[in-house]
Amino acid sequence: MYKYRVDDETTKKALAVASGGSTSKVEDLIKDLASYDKLYDYNSTIPMDRVEYDRMENVVIDQDAIAEDAKLELKDYKDNTIAKINSDIEAKILDQESKKQKAEDTYNMSKANAKEYYEKVREDASQDALRRGLSRSSIIINKLDAFDKAELDRYNALNDELNASINEIDNSISSLKSQQTDALRNFDIEYAVKLQDKINSKIEELEKKQEEVIKYNNEIAEKENEYNTKYAQLLEDLQQSNWDKEKELMEYAGKYGVNMLSNYKATQKYNIAEKYLDNISSADAVHLLKNNAELRELLGNSNIDKLLKKYS
Repeated sequence: MYKYRVDDETTKKALAVASGGSTSKVEDLIKDLASYDKLYDYNSTIPMDRVEYDRMENVVIDQDAIAEDAKLELKDYKDNTIAKINSDIEAKILDQESKKQKAEDTYNMSKANAKEYYEKVREDASQDALRRGLSRSSIIINKLDAFDKAELDRYNALNDELNASINEIDNSISSLKSQQTDALRNFDIEYAVKLQDKINSKIEELEKKQEEVIKYNNEIAEKENEYNTKYAQLLEDLQQSNWDKEKELMEYAGKYGVNMLSNYKATQKYNIAEKYLDNISSADAVHLLKNNAELRELLGNSNIDKLLKKYS
């Protein structure tokens, strides 16, 4: 006749109480009554909400920023290499400049020595001619002319030696500067290759991280989708289940009236409590019915009054 009855689990527990089982605790009674209430409690059957897991942040590959980072990492290498190229060449150039200065100093000293020498030999020749009374003779004049020519030839030889040394040194300096230019140009090429390799390495590393992030986020999305699909199905099932219950209750209420439905629920809860209370002393039963607020709320005033009347 009635479509609703106490569920099997509750009945088993009540029977266990009736047979003197170990479940004769008031907590069990309260739990059974609460479980019966939940048969009609829609919200209590709804599980936790849909899930959304944390994602890993997307990896941004900024070519300009990567290039700047790579340049910054290679800055010391670049500066030190250029400084070494320049310092090595400049040291060699300074050495050549020093040689040039020594050549000029040697030239000036040799020229001064030659001048002093020829002044002396001319003076000696003049004094000798004067003592012999030959100061105006062609012999002494030719001799002095020869000294002048020899001095001039010496100067010319010294000039040639100096110019040859300076030209050689200048050529060495020019060659060193060309070597410096070539070394810096070659380093620019080497640096450009090294910089590009570092940029490529950084991009490759970021791309791997990007792939890991995409893979992880896709897996997370799949897990979310799987969970939320199951959740949606469960929710639909629960909604349908509760709709079926509500439908049965509405049919029951339509057939027997709303008051009859309330009475039916109250009767079922009364039966649950009675099976429990029958297995304890009347005094304990009365004490529970009067003093346990949770029990009183679950049973309702009408059932409490009837039960008190029975066990008093």
